[in-house]
Formats: sequence, structure tokens, C-alpha cells
Amino acid sequence: MSAQRTTESTPITASQGDMLAKSSGISDLMVHAMLFDEDNERTDVTSTTQLQIAHMGPPLGRATLTSDAIGRIDLSEDQKLRIRNFVAQCKDASDKRKKEYKKRRLRADPRELYVILPSAKSPTGDFAYWRFSCVGFVLKAYSDLKVVLLKGPFPERTLEELKTFYPGLAEELDDANTRSAMGIGTGEHWPVELVGYLLHSFARSDTEVIAGPYTPQPGDEYFPRQSTSVGSHPRKWFGKKWKK
Repeated sequence: MSAQRTTESTPITASQGDMLAKSSGISDLMVHAMLFDEDNERTDVTSTTQLQIAHMGPPLGRATLTSDAIGRIDLSEDQKLRIRNFVAQCKDASDKRKKEYKKRRLRADPRELYVILPSAKSPTGDFAYWRFSCVGFVLKAYSDLKVVLLKGPFPERTLEELKTFYPGLAEELDDANTRSAMGIGTGEHWPVELVGYLLHSFARSDTEVIAGPYTPQPGDEYFPRQSTSVGSHPRKWFGKKWKK
């Protein structure tokens, strides 16, 4: 098992399917979840190492980014292949959707495939594609391996807190229609699944991770866990794209 922060000086290992995380850049608050998406194991991973990743940005797809933390369990080659196939299927579906829009001379909005609550939403008769948050994308990849990483109850979060957890969507979340499309259209508090929760789930023995999910504790939005409330740290966002 493993869940640890990356540093500039001490390399650590990453393998296909490992969960990667980006921090807010100014604290231990974790704000973005990804999957390591390289065929070969890397033993040189630091906080400045450029890695090939798969994620729900949005958009859903592949990118090259650095990582501030890694969560992992020992996966068999078959399990790694299944995660690789999951990523490929999601990417193919996203590309298919773009082509469908292009035929209609329209531009596909990548955020139509993005949802906050629930963190993963299966296709319906009205919408033929899976929808994910960045956390839901990782959770679904592992649930396909019969590994359930998280279970509730989850702490309920206010709109102002959600803007901190989703810095790239902070302005959009002020719009009621956008919140509704992302599953948080009604109410004042929502039990969302957060990036830090994933890391704390991996911070157990492999046996514990495989045996059952982790229930988040107060402060688990941070990794390492903190007792400080999330609202005490200002937001930092690096523009419309994730900072490499």
C-alpha cells in the first residue's frame, strides 16, 4: 500500500493505474485526481516530473502533468490492463461525442460530461455517456476491479467550500443552472466525494483497501489530514488549464 506526497528531491515509484493528485499549490488541500497512464513503471517520480496521466479535467482525456501525491496498491498485470482499457473506452466515447457534434457543425462542451454529485453517473435514455468528476473517474476505474475505495456518510459542504475544492469551476458554480447540471442544484450543503478522501483510502494496507471502502474523517480533504477548516485557506487557480 502507499499514499504519499511527492517532493522535489526524493524520487518515488508510480505504476499504471496509480491514483495521482494535484494540490491547491499553497497548502495540503487536494483539488484534482488523476490516473497514472504510462505503460512502464517509473521510479524517478518527484513533484516536478512530467507524467502521462488520464483524467476528467474537464475535458476527459489524457495530458502531461506533475503530481503532488500518489496513492497506490499492488495491481496485477490483468488489473492494470483493465484500467488501461477503461481509460481507452472513456476517451473513445468522448471522441465519439465530439465527432457527433462536429457533424452537426456544433462544438461539444466538455463540461457536459462533468458531474459533481454523484461523482459518477451512468448513461441514461436522455444522455448516452458516462459523466464523472475527477474523483468519480478514479472511483469508477477501481470499482471495475471490484475495489470500492470510499463509502459514506460524507461531510456535507457549502457552496463556498465547493468553490475551494473545484477552483477551476469557482465562477461557474455561482450560476444556478451550472450547479443544477452538475448535480448540486438544490439545497445548501452537499455530500461530495473529494480528492483527499481517495488518498486517505490508499493510506491503508492493501488488504484493508481490497477488503472494504474508507469512510472519510474530518480534515481528510487535506493530505496529510489537518484539523484546520478548509475555508481558512485562500483559493489559488492557475488559469483555465492545470499547471504542469
